[in-house]
Amino acid sequence: MSEDTPSAEARLWRYIDSEEGTLTQFCLKIGVQNVEVQKVNLGDHLFNLRQVPIYGFMMLIKHNADTIISKNEQSNRGDYNLFFANQMYSEAYLLHGLLHILLNCNQIDIGTDLNQFKQLTSNYTSKGHVLLKNRLFREAYSEMINAWPYRRKVDGAMYHSVSYVLRQGNLWELDALKDSPCILASCNEDNWLDFMQAELVKKAKMYQELDLPISIWAVIESRKLVYQKKLASKLFMKQEIENMLDKHQPDWRKSCQRWEEEYVHALSSSERIKRGQLLSNRLAHHCSRSDQLPNEEKQKIYSSLSHNKQGSLIDTWLQIHDEILRLYERLGLEDEKDEMYQKNYIRKRHNYIPFIESFIQALVEQGHFHP
Repeated sequence: MSEDTPSAEARLWRYIDSEEGTLTQFCLKIGVQNVEVQKVNLGDHLFNLRQVPIYGFMMLIKHNADTIISKNEQSNRGDYNLFFANQMYSEAYLLHGLLHILLNCNQIDIGTDLNQFKQLTSNYTSKGHVLLKNRLFREAYSEMINAWPYRRKVDGAMYHSVSYVLRQGNLWELDALKDSPCILASCNEDNWLDFMQAELVKKAKMYQELDLPISIWAVIESRKLVYQKKLASKLFMKQEIENMLDKHQPDWRKSCQRWEEEYVHALSSSERIKRGQLLSNRLAHHCSRSDQLPNEEKQKIYSSLSHNKQGSLIDTWLQIHDEILRLYERLGLEDEKDEMYQKNYIRKRHNYIPFIESFIQALVEQGHFHP
């Protein structure tokens, strides 16, 4: 087969766009729940990401065949209780990078199909071939590819992924071009991001000196879920404050009527906030509702409120109103973002070439265009 005629396998594992929406949609397509993929700017400290649970990081490196520096490097061999698959095709680098995080983080709901795949391959020494033959991954991957006809890469560029996860008290590096994972440092939930920051800065500098483009991505808990959990806590606290004030100061609402009216008006006047309320109602069916908070969180709220005087309770009540409105607004923004991701997905799945060809042909026939 000539170089200009790619194999059927190579045609399947074509490069897909490394965009936040595309990568997040891919996770959904393979059955992973409540995660999203976010691009990381090393100019910002990773502290900015600490507001949401972080499951792992992925570095994507673009290089030529003669600049591959990971292959044949020594890595920590031996027993490791991790999912790891060598990268068989350069084009499938995103699949490897994501799975090295998704299948090695117990906090992630990976769904039935991925669980079965993980169990099936647990004793396989070579997972790369099995991974690329898996129907779930092939179908999901093909759906993420632009509908435009296949075009062979002409710049000789290759890609590979390096993933990072915290597991078993260690920060692990899973380089898809190495033989096995390696331990970078012993750490815990409190300090692993500090080690991660230093490692990413070191690797970014190394690749920059080699003039190799890179991008860094974080797999995080869905911001929708994070905001919904915070909202449920605030709504519960609001209700508890109202119960306490009703008991000890029955006429308190008279002095707060104007604030209550402004709050109700804000809930109904902003389209984004209303959108956030609708999303919150949908999320409440399968995640945190204010009446289903964990007992530990309820006890913290009870404890914090028990030390407040009635005057400060009202101040806290007013502050919570503002926080609830901000959370509804953020949920509305997340819903808008999801809608944009879905529109982009549909747009990429459509092949515009037949329309363009027909349009140009019509222009030629009508004398408006001379090729």
